[in-house]
Amino acid sequence: MPSQASVVKLDARSGAKLWQCFTAPENYGVPGNWSGNAVWGSAPTIDEKNGLVYVGTGNSYDVPDSAKQCMDAATTPQDKGKCLDVPGNWFNSVIGIYIANGSLAWGHRVSYVDVWTAACLPLVPGITDCPVKNSPDYDFGQAPLYFPSTVCGGSETKDILVAAQKSGWAYGFDARNGEMLWSTPVGPGSTAGGSQWGSTTNGVDTVFLQNSNHYFLNYTLIKPAPGSPAGRIRHTSQSSAVRMQGQAPAADPQRMGAPTYVAAQGSAYVVYPIMSPDGKLVVMRADSGAVWTTLVAGPGSVVSGPAVANGYLYVGVGYSRFGWGAPASTHGLAAFKL
Repeated sequence: MPSQASVVKLDARSGAKLWQCFTAPENYGVPGNWSGNAVWGSAPTIDEKNGLVYVGTGNSYDVPDSAKQCMDAATTPQDKGKCLDVPGNWFNSVIGIYIANGSLAWGHRVSYVDVWTAACLPLVPGITDCPVKNSPDYDFGQAPLYFPSTVCGGSETKDILVAAQKSGWAYGFDARNGEMLWSTPVGPGSTAGGSQWGSTTNGVDTVFLQNSNHYFLNYTLIKPAPGSPAGRIRHTSQSSAVRMQGQAPAADPQRMGAPTYVAAQGSAYVVYPIMSPDGKLVVMRADSGAVWTTLVAGPGSVVSGPAVANGYLYVGVGYSRFGWGAPASTHGLAAFKL
């Protein structure tokens, strides 16, 4: 049966399903129909003020033959994208859902076409069932970050969402209606790179965006310059759209992980897991991006964001998939005293 991604609300006491909001159109269980638009990478973002929950979605897995034929006949990306403009088809999108009843408040899609599965990878000769060739696999592999009542110029305030994509771009949205307020490049995007698993924030006016240059592209960083092909953590003021400061290299530009903002001992840091086999976490100063120290949580790779509680930093160890990372061999959890 083709998969139809969704967001589900459960009763916290009983586990009973209260509602389910689908991110792909109804497919009636028929193969070769609408499927995909998964929600993955980090937990949904809750906005109690406006009664909304926000998620980012991934690419479609398949679409009907009629849509494929329409795309084959179209000559521009815009016209190809129109072939997928059907109600409820929220691939590569940020969407807002009413917490009370699960109905869609708004959605904003940022890609024209992206119908992709692992069959599109050039890994196994003879596999020919890639649904739509040249699809980029540019998911939102993380939930957006929420900044309520942000001053955006003069006395105007907005509730803002910031979301980074596997394309290597980050976007700012008006949380109340989904209007795109700004967009900016973060780094090179790719099937296995770009921004995924999660970003972090100081909770006031700055986001720290993870980006992986998985294929070692010769990419020029423009904010700040000069450029470098190395992996980077960068941060941007969400209120002024495109202010970026600081950069700090990962130990391996291919690596990826979800950073965490940590305030400790009177200073602020960003802790970045880089998915190395020994479980390294690069610790950078939040104000400049300068590397302060490196922690080792392994053996075993770390890709999820560390958790902070009661003066400790907790790190899960052992991510390994698709030939990347390394499984845990002695322990699955490491703790560091702040």
